[in-house]
Order: sequence, then structure tokens, then C-alpha cells
Amino acid sequence: MVAKFPKAGSTTLGTRIGRAGLRTWPLKNFPYLVIYTANEKGVTVFRILHTRRDLPTAFGE
Repeated sequence: MVAKFPKAGSTTLGTRIGRAGLRTWPLKNFPYLVIYTANEKGVTVFRILHTRRDLPTAFGE
């Protein structure tokens, strides 16, 4: 889904931690979020984190 529709992910986390362009997408049937950016060349996945984590702190590690 992220590869087909890269701009469909939420920008909330990116806005919250001050990283413009960062997006999240929840995995179907699993409590994880894919954290990525998208540009004209494709998608870069930075982390996959459990939804119960403190996401701003966990991504900043």
C-alpha cells in the first residue's frame, strides 16, 4: 500500500517531532506502524514500531 500510494500515510508523527515529510502507515492485522518518507524516487522506510511505544521518543532514538 505504501509503495502504491505513498502520500496516503499520516503526517501527524512527523509534525509532532518536527520532521516534515515523515509519514506513518499502520500494518493490517498487526499493531505496528511503518515510519517512512516518500519522494519522486520512491519510499524510504526508517522504522517499524509497535503502536504501544512512545513514538516520538522511540523514533528519536
